[in-house]
Amino acid sequence: MRMSSGFVGAALFGAVGMMSVGVDSAQAGSMVLGDSGWSASWDSSFDNVDSTYVVLTVLAETSDAIVVQKGAVFASGPDQYGLIAPVEINFAQTRSNAVSNIVITSESVTNASGTPWGGFKFIIEDGTTGTPADTSFNLDKTFGTPPPFNVAPFQVTGIGGPTAQPQVITLGDGVLNPGQIWRPGVGPTGGELVINAAPSTTGTKRFVFKELPLPIPLPAAAWMGVSSLLGMGAFGGLKRLRKSM
Repeated sequence: MRMSSGFVGAALFGAVGMMSVGVDSAQAGSMVLGDSGWSASWDSSFDNVDSTYVVLTVLAETSDAIVVQKGAVFASGPDQYGLIAPVEINFAQTRSNAVSNIVITSESVTNASGTPWGGFKFIIEDGTTGTPADTSFNLDKTFGTPPPFNVAPFQVTGIGGPTAQPQVITLGDGVLNPGQIWRPGVGPTGGELVINAAPSTTGTKRFVFKELPLPIPLPAAAWMGVSSLLGMGAFGGLKRLRKSM
C-alpha cells in the first residue's frame, strides 16, 4: 500500500478556501451536507436511539471537501450466522459541481451489541469499473502524514475491494468489548477517513458507505469468558495461599 502526504492543515482547516458553516446535524434519516453538492440519507430504523442508530454533523467545508462528524451506536447482537447488521449511509450528488472529498473526522463508534468485536470494516459500495470513476477511499489522505488514521485497538489487516480501487478497509488483531466507545483517528477525537467521492459531471453519482463490526465468533468469545473466570479463580487461589502463609 503506497502512502504519501495526506491532507495538510491548510487544505482542510487553513487558508485554502476555508469557510465557516453553521453546524448542521441530523438524526432524522436525511440531511443536506452544507453547500457541498452532496446529501446523506439512511434507513429510518437508524433513528431509534433505543437500538442501532447514527448521527451526522457537518463541521466545515472547503473548496473541495465537506467535513462531517459521525457517531454510531451498534446495539444489535450477532444474528444466527454470527453477523452484526451494518450501518449504511447513502450519499447522493445534488449538483454537477459537487466537491470531490467527503471527510469523516472525530468519529465515535459504540459497541452496545453485548458481544466483543475482533475487528471492523469500512466499506464503499459503488461502481466496479476499477477506475478513478469509482468512489473509493483516498489512502494517501487517510494514512499519509499528517495525520495518520489511527485505528487502535485494531490494526489494518486488509485494503481492497471488488476491483483495484480501495473500497474496503478491514481491521483486526484487536478487541473492542461491549460498552466501550471507539474513536478511530489520531488520539481520542482526531483523524480523518477520506472518501474520494468521484462526483460525475451529470450530478448523478450515488454510493453507499457502510460500517460493519466483526464480532468474535462465539466459541472464542466464550473461551475468553472462561479464561477470565479461570484467571479470577487462580487469583483467588493465590490470595488464599498468601493468607495461609
